[in-house]
Amino acid sequence: MKIKRLVINNCLGIKELQVNPGKINIISGGNEKGKTSILECIEKALNNTERRAKFIRDGEEEGTLFVELDNGMEINRKINAADDGTVKVVQNGSTIKKPETVLKSIVGGFNFNPVDFIQKKDKEQTEILLSLIPMCVTKDMLLEWFGEVPPVDLTQHAVKVLEYLAEKYFYDKRALANGKVKECENEITCIRAQLPDNYNVDYWRNIVIADKWRLVDKAKEVNNRIEESKKLISNKEVELQNISNKYSLKIKEADEQLQVKIKNANEQADNWKDKIKAEIQGYEDEIKDLEKQILDLREKIKLAQQKIEGFEQNNLPAKLESLKNERDIAVKAIDENKTTEINTFNDKIAAAEEFIKNNKVTDIKPLEQDAETAEKMKAYIPLADNLKQLENDLLDRQAAAKRLDGFVELARKKPAELLKGIRLPVKGLGINKDMKITINKLPIKNLSTSQQIKLALDIARATSGPLHLICVDRFESLDNEQKKIFFDEAENDDYQYFITKVTGGDLKVETKEAIN
Repeated sequence: MKIKRLVINNCLGIKELQVNPGKINIISGGNEKGKTSILECIEKALNNTERRAKFIRDGEEEGTLFVELDNGMEINRKINAADDGTVKVVQNGSTIKKPETVLKSIVGGFNFNPVDFIQKKDKEQTEILLSLIPMCVTKDMLLEWFGEVPPVDLTQHAVKVLEYLAEKYFYDKRALANGKVKECENEITCIRAQLPDNYNVDYWRNIVIADKWRLVDKAKEVNNRIEESKKLISNKEVELQNISNKYSLKIKEADEQLQVKIKNANEQADNWKDKIKAEIQGYEDEIKDLEKQILDLREKIKLAQQKIEGFEQNNLPAKLESLKNERDIAVKAIDENKTTEINTFNDKIAAAEEFIKNNKVTDIKPLEQDAETAEKMKAYIPLADNLKQLENDLLDRQAAAKRLDGFVELARKKPAELLKGIRLPVKGLGINKDMKITINKLPIKNLSTSQQIKLALDIARATSGPLHLICVDRFESLDNEQKKIFFDEAENDDYQYFITKVTGGDLKVETKEAIN
């Protein structure tokens, strides 16, 4: 579906505008000429949303929007100052019931602007892509995968949940477990270094040497003691020096051991501080992003105040008089059209009454419920298969450090596994082993200019809905190379584009074919 005709009356700053758009439509003009207003009017007509508090043109009681699609559908929306207005949708001459529901089914989101996406940082682009992938992790999944429910916010996207588990929760627990093993190994090594080589403690525990030498020692005790006493006296200074040296050596050994332990403790402390510094840097980066958003909002406030000041300087009384004259002419034409339309409507009422009389209403609710139940049940098949595989894998994880290492690797692989069971909105979208979003196996920050533009348009196409409509604002912010690549991509698809760019002069709407 494409827009065949667009008519705007008394909406925002536009008094009257009719456009018969083509495939690529360029909306140009100077600042405050109504370029973005056309995009907002399209959004209001199709989606009944508005970005400004006041949508009706100043001095008017009502605004109207008319959109004709190439499939025979016509949307006629009226906006009143007193209420939300009305909308009428006609398909090939027949009025559609529940028009808002029908419109929401053919249009996607209007909040995605490819130009904004191209100019965002790779981190922001990643967040947008994640929002297009319906992936979540539940408590039941965590219990089956890891045997526990870690303290993590499960309202986050599945990739964020699994990234925290892999790179923080299980990673830290694994480091702690490995650290305890290493600490024990170091203590054992230190004790062994103090024992004689090949020392057999069981052998020496069973030998009682004193029993064998007791009688001999007792007989020689007096003589040996006398002899030893003499030698002791004569070698007094030497022995004292030996004693001093012996304990000096022990002190030296103790000091050396202390230095080794101090070095190990310092290294562990440095590693811990590095991790904390990395966390602090992450918080600082988030603060910078928030500060930038605040500056942008203040600039928007300034622009809004300038608009108010500009309006107060206009010659409003003369303008209102002119508008009154125009209204009188329009009222006469409206009265004539009203009579014709009432007669036509009465004919339709008669035809509708005859149709109701000859046809019986069918209750489709049970049919819808049956279809929804089938879809829901089929969606559980991949999850059930995955659950069985995970139960078998968990049986092999026994040792604490090895089990935690397996959990880290499992959490890193899960996003890619979950992605395989999802219909991807963008071709080539994936998640690598580092849990980063990729396009054709390339990280977003490594994409070329043409790849970035193609990705932005792929997202816009994926979110546009059955009505293949893509609105692009601030096109002038792209350089010439980017504009050429953009047009090359857009010309070869079956989508319709409305593109605004700032130029000089009055508001102008042209198709690209006409410009070329």
